[in-house]
Amino acid sequence: MTSRIATQLREFIDSKHVYVDELTDEQIEKIRDAAEKDPEEKMPSGVTRRRGKARRSSGPRFPSEWASSKEAFQNAVWSFEYKKNSKRPEINTNTGLSGTIPRSPIYINPSIQSTPLSIKPIINQNSSSSSNLEITTIPRDVLSLFNGFDKLDGENWNLWKGHMQDNLEMCELWDIVTGTEQEPKNLSFEHVKAWKRRELTAKVVIKNSLGVKDYRQIRHAKTAAEIWHTLAALHQPTGAQGRVDLVWQFWSKRCEEGASVHEHIGEIRALHMELAELGIIIEDHMLAILISKSLPPSYDTYVSTIFAGIRDLEQADPYY
Repeated sequence: MTSRIATQLREFIDSKHVYVDELTDEQIEKIRDAAEKDPEEKMPSGVTRRRGKARRSSGPRFPSEWASSKEAFQNAVWSFEYKKNSKRPEINTNTGLSGTIPRSPIYINPSIQSTPLSIKPIINQNSSSSSNLEITTIPRDVLSLFNGFDKLDGENWNLWKGHMQDNLEMCELWDIVTGTEQEPKNLSFEHVKAWKRRELTAKVVIKNSLGVKDYRQIRHAKTAAEIWHTLAALHQPTGAQGRVDLVWQFWSKRCEEGASVHEHIGEIRALHMELAELGIIIEDHMLAILISKSLPPSYDTYVSTIFAGIRDLEQADPYY
């Protein structure tokens, strides 16, 4: 069974699908080695022979859902690896989720004594005290999440914060960043060590997502929670004056002729969300009015057409 799924995986690898980029060279080599041992290689299912002619495939050599679902493909890779090693991948019983949802490296559920799935410490062989110096490798799927949006630059705090929080939550690191999840005190050494690696991962991905100016502000912070608290204090409006400035920035937003309307509307919605987080609620129909009046003159006819068909002002949709 292991060699059969290896053959299917090899065919998928040879198809040069984008999902294959997630595999390491070592994984690909293991799959190819196992595929060579497939007893069905001479006449795989879905393949027929025609007398005097080359054989023709009557169907794909791998399940079609692999090409449309990254989760299905990675589940197949895990199935191959753990059948080969007589192990099963760990499932996070706290969330009830399994599969390829990126999670924090070396996550250990206190109720399950098992070997973590992802990262391994790499010993620094150049150090005389290498037993105390380990380099933590962060999986590519985790790093790729945090490379998909702009670094914090002082003007995009709300958007940056939203992206960062979503990704940290997906990787099960958000509670560490907010300080909700503290370092365990009464668990085994391995659990404490695992928590420290998760905390280090959170700290590293946040630092890597900062511009030079913000990095200088937090470079001496010792924990991910301290970094986040410092950044919030620097960028989150506080006090009456800060809220007034944010409200004024929201209502005075204008889009110049020829500028990107898409980006302009995105900035207004980001300010709208930031005001909501501060307890300043602006109803959707008021947001729609602001957006319509902030557009350049070339959109006047379009805006007039939309509002001409509205009988009740509260029907105005800011997402039209």
